[in-house]
Amino acid sequence: MICLLLICITAKSQQILRFQIIDSATKERIAFATINVRNQLFFEADSSGIFTYTPQKNDTVLITCVGYYDKKITGLSADLPEIKLVHKPVELNNVYVGKFRTEKVGILHEKKDYSMAAGLGYRSEYATLITIPDEIKKYSVRQIYFKVYTKNAKTGNMNPVRIHIYSVNSDGSPGDDLLENDIVLSSTVLKGKYLSVEIPEPDKVLDQRSFFVSMQWLNVQKNTVDYKQPQIAFTDQQNKRLSWTRQLRKNQYTWTGYMNMGTMIVYADVLVYE
Repeated sequence: MICLLLICITAKSQQILRFQIIDSATKERIAFATINVRNQLFFEADSSGIFTYTPQKNDTVLITCVGYYDKKITGLSADLPEIKLVHKPVELNNVYVGKFRTEKVGILHEKKDYSMAAGLGYRSEYATLITIPDEIKKYSVRQIYFKVYTKNAKTGNMNPVRIHIYSVNSDGSPGDDLLENDIVLSSTVLKGKYLSVEIPEPDKVLDQRSFFVSMQWLNVQKNTVDYKQPQIAFTDQQNKRLSWTRQLRKNQYTWTGYMNMGTMIVYADVLVYE
């Protein structure tokens, strides 16, 4: 009897549970939030905010998503099938009225030397530094263009990727995320040889002299659709390496300079206010 009871308890503790992440106010599903278990296991929820997980005793689970406060849970169980995240308040900027010019900034007119898919590395992320000309004082980022391998590329489904715009740390590495809303792509929108990404924050006014643009491949659940991964293009023509990378290796997920490889080709359209 005791043995049977222990077996039942063990089986219950190893049961695969299903959870869903939702917005605490709107009750809408939050797609592709990141789940970090004991700072060792990293994966994303799917497009419906659903993830499965086999709880272990005293596990600490950290759930994060751009635009929401982080949520840490110890002892995640079937008693909490819905996990609610609280949206961060949006900081209001000065409102600019009138017609403003658009300028292209970043890596322009560079030769593509090679392409690579981030599926080569687990949770790969690549970021390129973009510098704003001195005459531009305030601006907003309206569109981002990643050069991709287009020989076999076509508009359609692709492996989900998350787009970031980062500030610059004192050591030159990517810093805080400047976006207030999560941008996840699960389908390609091609403009010529570029993957085009619209930034849905036209009133986000920036004054940084430089910023990073990154593409992060998401580690989705195994039971989700396996889309093709976009192959991003790099150049060796730049005299200075402008790209950084990070991958999950030995439970570490930190930025390293792209010292021995090229620069990811990406540029942005910015609306100039001052």
